[in-house]
Amino acid sequence: MLKKVVALSLVLLLTGSLTACTFGSAVDPTLPTAQEIIDAVIESMSDIKTYQFDSSMMMDATGEVGCESFEMTMDMTLVGTVDIENKQMGADISMGAEIPGEGDMDVGMAMYVIGDTAYTGMDFFGFDSTWVKMEVTDEVWDDMSQMVELIEPYVDLLEAAQVRVTGIDQVAGVDCYVLEVIPDIDQLWQLAMQQAEATDMGMTLPTEELLSDMFRDFSVKQWVSTETFMITRVLIDMSMELTPKDMGVPDEDGILRMDIIMYLLVHDYNQPVSIELPPGAENAVEVAAEF
Repeated sequence: MLKKVVALSLVLLLTGSLTACTFGSAVDPTLPTAQEIIDAVIESMSDIKTYQFDSSMMMDATGEVGCESFEMTMDMTLVGTVDIENKQMGADISMGAEIPGEGDMDVGMAMYVIGDTAYTGMDFFGFDSTWVKMEVTDEVWDDMSQMVELIEPYVDLLEAAQVRVTGIDQVAGVDCYVLEVIPDIDQLWQLAMQQAEATDMGMTLPTEELLSDMFRDFSVKQWVSTETFMITRVLIDMSMELTPKDMGVPDEDGILRMDIIMYLLVHDYNQPVSIELPPGAENAVEVAAEF
């Protein structure tokens, strides 16, 4: 049961980070309309060569399943640099979970593509990282870059929800239009299915109707540069409730409540980048790519 909860939590965390946007009217008539901003975003972000990002996800889950109480906190951070033009990237991922009675879990992962070689390192429970490397083919690049592609879905799905322009705010010294987003549940379901396949968790997600019933509160905001019209920050805050039936355990009673906050900061678009291999990776064991 615990494995199902953790796996579904990860899918929902990653799915929420891909939730989208669309059209609406501005609160201030002197501001551009949502459609005008979105059109400019689509145009400006169609020519991205490099970018850097910082992302974090935090989740608290509490509830009861049968006669057993459940409590878990989980956090994930993702920091990286991507050079799309030259097919180079470097990303460091860390995830921690606190589960009473089950112990703490700390996992680190690093993914780098430098030259014609891809490197992947895993760090479990404080042990030294184990590195493997492989030749970079088009398939390898596509597979690895999808793991850190946190921007494109926000651009591709701009027309899939309702959006209001609520004002102007500063993000790291950059003036930004603030967009309030109301996601579309159909798009959210499609993203959940895609993410389940991408993460290869081997589990069955709830139906679209059940996914819709799970969400009790969902808030999405995006900040877009007033000068470049590039996405600068995304903030997602959501609450949901799941039953054991939703998690594939129909014979149990109970409820699981989840509160999730996700944050994404994207910066240094189209600026020169330097991606260096971490210590230890030069001793990586070579393996063959499998798809």
